Amino acid sequence: MYVSTFPASPATDAYLRSGRIIDCKAGADARVIPPRPVEAARLTAMREKVWTFIGRHTGGVQWRILWFAHTKYIVGVSGLVRNSAGQVLLIKGRMWKPSRPWGLVTGYAESGERWEDTVVREAREETGFEVKVEPNPVRLVTGFKLRAEVAYLAEYVGGTYQPDPKEVLEARFFNIDELPDGLLPQHGDLIEHYRYWFKGNDVDRAHAQREAHGHTAAEAGDL
Repeated sequence: MYVSTFPASPATDAYLRSGRIIDCKAGADARVIPPRPVEAARLTAMREKVWTFIGRHTGGVQWRILWFAHTKYIVGVSGLVRNSAGQVLLIKGRMWKPSRPWGLVTGYAESGERWEDTVVREAREETGFEVKVEPNPVRLVTGFKLRAEVAYLAEYVGGTYQPDPKEVLEARFFNIDELPDGLLPQHGDLIEHYRYWFKGNDVDRAHAQREAHGHTAAEAGDL
């Protein structure tokens, strides 16, 4: 009777314990035969069962595994806030470059926060004003390494002017045809693109609201 022999090693021991087939000749190095398709399918099914079990019976562990395994992003949210006169709300940021200190109400979404609620919070924190935000973003920009940019249409509804001195030097409403020097270029582009939200008649504004209620297209690029 012929008995196959092979050099003992941690690798061959591991394959023996795994139940995989080892083919060798006396005095020759071991050659591991890859698992058959049936065996590979069983391993895949087993992994799926384990993953499903984790998701069903261990609370948020599955989501935590996904969170650690994937790249993290921050989401910058801006609001195109208009008043009843069709003017746009701009802030002069303390932390922005002196050459371009003006921009829209903007900030980063907090954990668990809806993006439209970010506009409401940032407007209140930065200016003291209360705003009503249309439900869907009018612009979503991806393609960055670590962030995404979102913009919403919003209306000024009240509040008391109380700019945050730590972040804001000044906040004012401007006619969109008389915007200040030093406006952030990407915010200026947004205002121009949605000028009918500020200067249009009732039909134009209704169109803007419909777009904000049904807009789903995403735009890529570094704005």
